[in-house]
Amino acid sequence: MADQTLLNDTRDFWWTCVDRCIIRDKDLSPIDKTVYAVLCSFASTYERKCFPKVATIAAYARC
Repeated sequence: MADQTLLNDTRDFWWTCVDRCIIRDKDLSPIDKTVYAVLCSFASTYERKCFPKVATIAAYARC
């Protein structure tokens, strides 16, 4: 039987936090929220800074 592991990730920090106020904001579009989540995923763990290229953000946000 093949290995059925759904997640095989050995990084120490592999998840992203998104503020509740972003998720619950009815004025933000799904793309706005996705771009925010992508930016959060690139933020450094300690400084909370990120500098991805616009093309990188667009590729991950699929917009």
